[in-house]
Amino acid sequence: MQSVVIDGVSSPVSSLQFGVPQGSVLGPPLFTLYTSPIADIAECYDVKYHLYKDDTQIYILLDADGQVQKKLVKDCVRDISKWMDHHDVVVVVGGGEDGVGVV
Repeated sequence: MQSVVIDGVSSPVSSLQFGVPQGSVLGPPLFTLYTSPIADIAECYDVKYHLYKDDTQIYILLDADGQVQKKLVKDCVRDISKWMDHHDVVVVVGGGEDGVGVV
C-alpha cells in the first residue's frame, strides 16, 4: 500500500502490484539489476561505460580523426535507447559537441 503526501495533504492509499515504493532501500540495487543489460550492449561496442543509480554514461577515447569512434558511440547510444524504450526506461540523449552522450 502506498500514498503520496504533498503540502500535508495525503492522496488515497493505493495497492501496488509492481515496483518498489519510492524511498525504499531496495530501489537503487533493483534499478541497477534491472538495467544491467545496458553494460552488455556497451561491451558489444567495446566502449567504456559507467552505471550509477539512474545515470548511465558511455565514453570512448578518440584518435585524431575520431569519425569511426563517434559512429561507434552513436550506434551504441541508439541500441541502448532501443533497449530502454522497449523496457519502459526513459532516456535523455544530449551532451557533447555533436549531441552524443546519455545524460
